[in-house]
Formats: sequence, C-alpha cells, structure tokens
Amino acid sequence: MDLMYIENKARQYHSSDATGHDFSHIERVKNTAIKIASHYIDADINIICCAALLHDVADHKLIDAKDHDVVIDMMRGWIKEAGGSDTTANDILHICQNISFSSRDKN
Repeated sequence: MDLMYIENKARQYHSSDATGHDFSHIERVKNTAIKIASHYIDADINIICCAALLHDVADHKLIDAKDHDVVIDMMRGWIKEAGGSDTTANDILHICQNISFSSRDKN
C-alpha cells in the first residue's frame, strides 16, 4: 500500500484544521503508533500507519453525523487508490471508527 498517498490525503484533509487535530497531531499519533508497533512482531505496520494517518478524518467530534457515511466512503476510496484491498480497508476503517476514547465501551 502506498502510505505516501495516504499521508498526502491526510495532510490535505487537515490543512485548514483549527481544532488541534492538524497534521502535526496526525504525525505525532503515527510516530507513537510505529513506536508501539515495533514491540509486536505480528503488527501490520501498513495498517497501523494508515489508521494513524486517517484516525481523525471521520472523527464524530469533527464532522457532522450526516456526513459520516460519505466521509467513510471517501476514506475507503483513498485506501483502495493507495493499493489497499477490501479487507485492509475494512480493518483500517474499523480501527478509525473505534479508536476514540469517547467511543470506548463504558462498562
């Protein structure tokens, strides 16, 4: 998968962000994810990097609920354009939709 393509899409998407979820934040998350993943031999670095780069694109705190499905479809398109399979896209989107602390199980 072409991670530079995903990185460029994420950079463009967050270029006018004023919420603190700018691309500098995205880079910090990606670098932290890579550092953590380096301790796990079975970690798929492509999925981890891609999820880190895209984790805020469909964040419910940053987009209107009515736009969620359209944004998810856009993200799926980016992943596929970067060479990701349907399975890879599903894995990345699952991570992105479940990574937020506010979406964690409260039980």
